[in-house]
Amino acid sequence: MSWKGVEFPIAVLFLAGFGGCLLLQGCIWLFFLFTSNQELARLEQLPVVSAAGLRDSTTGREVLIEGRIDERSPVAESGLVAYHVEQLRENSDGDLEWRTTETIAPPLLVLLADGPVQVSGDYSLRNPPAEVTMSSDLRHTGFPVHTPLIAIGMIVDGLEGQNFGPSLSPRAPAPILSRKHRRLRCRAHGSVASCQASVCCCWQLALLC
Repeated sequence: MSWKGVEFPIAVLFLAGFGGCLLLQGCIWLFFLFTSNQELARLEQLPVVSAAGLRDSTTGREVLIEGRIDERSPVAESGLVAYHVEQLRENSDGDLEWRTTETIAPPLLVLLADGPVQVSGDYSLRNPPAEVTMSSDLRHTGFPVHTPLIAIGMIVDGLEGQNFGPSLSPRAPAPILSRKHRRLRCRAHGSVASCQASVCCCWQLALLC
């Protein structure tokens, strides 16, 4: 093959193309690494607030809470409160793999050191700590009661119909992490803070790494 009168062996062209692919892949990884580091740096600056702190905070403020899933949260048949429904399916290569077909993310009651906080539903889940086999091709992976978690989000008005005070609402995409991390939105009124947020059990910081 030639270009502008210069002949190039096929092997050289292949290596050039392969090298270009590696360079592109490296650039992509560097981009994600940079943005991940930026996100981690931002999260490290967020204030960790208590239930009382949520009630005293202004609406729209982004904060972080740390606690455990309260035992009063509704529990599914699998024993989990929030979870992924995963089915064993065949991929394009003919191999079997677990695929998430549904995510169950109801409002959560999170118990902080000084009281409960309500976290709104529709959050994402990351690094679920528990796995429950429902059948040979069906399982649930998620968070049982008492799971430690961190949530990050914006403080919002308390959830309608519940006297939980402030409410935490997730930022898109705000996940709940397993002692690995989370984001929320919260706001208070009453003895219990309520939060609309994404939830991650455990430490979200660890999850984002």
